[in-house]
Amino acid sequence: MHRAGGITGILGELDRAGKLHTNVHSIDYKTLEDKLNDWDIMRGTCTEQAKQMYLAAPGHIVSLIRGRTPLCSIPSTATV
Repeated sequence: MHRAGGITGILGELDRAGKLHTNVHSIDYKTLEDKLNDWDIMRGTCTEQAKQMYLAAPGHIVSLIRGRTPLCSIPSTATV
């Protein structure tokens, strides 16, 4: 699950599907929306720290299987 963006990645997918209220508090952010903006790797707003943390996926294979490249990903030189 870590390689796919962790729990925050799952929450991001739920948000994109319209299944999540993001105006609620998070334990480490003012709102869940703020947290997703920083840590959801499919958003163009994710932090450099998030980019580095989720590079554990070899060659972004998970992203390629899902049919899209994370907006904030660093290009990989791995062959798929």
